[in-house]
Amino acid sequence: MPKNIVIEDILGYYKTFNSLLEKLDLQPCDNIYLLGDMISKRLSISKILNYIIFFT
Repeated sequence: MPKNIVIEDILGYYKTFNSLLEKLDLQPCDNIYLLGDMISKRLSISKILNYIIFFT
């Protein structure tokens, strides 16, 4: 059964975001809903955007 996961306000924290995704043990049938601010004035803006674009 697919999981529905909601994540909000990543704010450019790529390492934290990536660590969370690893812990979720996602499968191809799972759904991730990203809400709120994906980027902020943080260092990993391009990494976050590249990840989101690649997997959408």
